[in-house]
Amino acid sequence: MNEIPSFAFNLHTDLRFGAGRAQELPGWLEASGWRRVALVVDSGAAANPYWRAVETILLQKFEVVRLESDMAEPSYDYLDQARKQFADKDLDVFVAVGGGSTLDLGKALSLLVTNLKPAIEYRGFDQPKNAGVPLVAVPTTAGSGSEVTPNAVFTDTSEQRKFGINTALYLPRFCVLDPNLTASCPPQVATSSGMDALVHTHESYVSRQATPITKIFSIAAFELLFNHLAAAVEEKFNVAARGHVLLGSYLAGTALFNSSSGPCGGLSYPLGVQYKVPHGLAGAVFLPHIMAHNVARGYTGYKALYDRVAGAPSIADPVAAGEALTERMFALCRRLNVPSRLEAFQFQRANLDGFMVHVRKLQAAFDFNPIPFGADDARRILEEMTAPLAAKD
Repeated sequence: MNEIPSFAFNLHTDLRFGAGRAQELPGWLEASGWRRVALVVDSGAAANPYWRAVETILLQKFEVVRLESDMAEPSYDYLDQARKQFADKDLDVFVAVGGGSTLDLGKALSLLVTNLKPAIEYRGFDQPKNAGVPLVAVPTTAGSGSEVTPNAVFTDTSEQRKFGINTALYLPRFCVLDPNLTASCPPQVATSSGMDALVHTHESYVSRQATPITKIFSIAAFELLFNHLAAAVEEKFNVAARGHVLLGSYLAGTALFNSSSGPCGGLSYPLGVQYKVPHGLAGAVFLPHIMAHNVARGYTGYKALYDRVAGAPSIADPVAAGEALTERMFALCRRLNVPSRLEAFQFQRANLDGFMVHVRKLQAAFDFNPIPFGADDARRILEEMTAPLAAKD
């Protein structure tokens, strides 16, 4: 039997899961002794009647400084503008309510009130030095995993690239996973965020940095996400399905930050910035293509995921199981209208050479893939996805 390599595993966030748990938020804040609240809420969540009822109580019981944001992909410039609203305030806690971008915004702002350089100077890993104001994360979409990860991604408008402020200093103290908060999520957003979580669970599972514990989280996340995402998107009032996807997203995020991302995550950044594609969708379009690349070149690890697909016939051969899982991933993408061709985003074959300038900067992410993957492999897949009859379309 092979020896288990040494590894580390971290999980810092106190989870509260279940339909109705958001209503308990005022009590948790009060029990923690937090009175002065910075509330960062996205405009979609602000219109959710269920959240409005909770917010009404917060406004009545606490001193609240409120920022409502409609920024789908915040920039570092926006961070510097938004921080002004909270400067010189004596704050006890930040509460971020919304999708992944709003949670990232809340995470960064909780640090920028105690770390006073321009936001762009904190991009990278462990650049902020001062602990931020405690943070509570309340996701209203199921996918980003931002409520549990030490990553927050923003756009550098001068370089037209996405970079993260990555630090454990803003990890949320609490996160509230309440599927009632996702009921108002539009189908396109639910698809993008849910597929983002599937990318996370895939890349954390196959990563060269995966550990025995992260694989447990990845497999559990995959089972919840793959089997329930379509129902969560298509059936607005299916609270059970939305709860499965919300928990799956959390588990996938936990696995991801304890392992690594990979080619899908890497390729999503230039596609998102250059073609204004929502982050989750920008990674999802590549997911079945990367899986096909791995299976065709000898990766046999997908059987453990295939075995969690509800109703799938038993397949003993790991190669055949990987092929079957890849076909099912293509089918799920078709069902949820995730494009297989990049023309859906106005990306033409003529754009490929310029796009490859950005792709060649992604090798660090590519190296985490279990099968060798480089810029030439990415170009081949991009060519397939811009061909007249793109693979599997």
